[in-house]
Amino acid sequence: MIFYDLLIYRKRIFFVEILIFEYDRDLIIYRKVIFFLQNLILEYDRDLIIYRKVIFFLQILIFEYDRDLLIYRKEYSSFKS
Repeated sequence: MIFYDLLIYRKRIFFVEILIFEYDRDLIIYRKVIFFLQNLILEYDRDLIIYRKVIFFLQILIFEYDRDLLIYRKEYSSFKS
């Protein structure tokens, strides 16, 4: 009876060790995924900064073209009269 109980405990311990091993493996995978996602976020943040600079530059260009267009319209209307 004791031998049988010991065998059952060893099987349970083995099962628990396998579970621990699988959880450790999964944890390593999750850490790799988190690291990959952090790198992606970092790259997107950097890209976002670049995109914001480009948008700002384009807004300045649009403003200048609007201003020039206004000037040309005033000149045209004064020339037309």
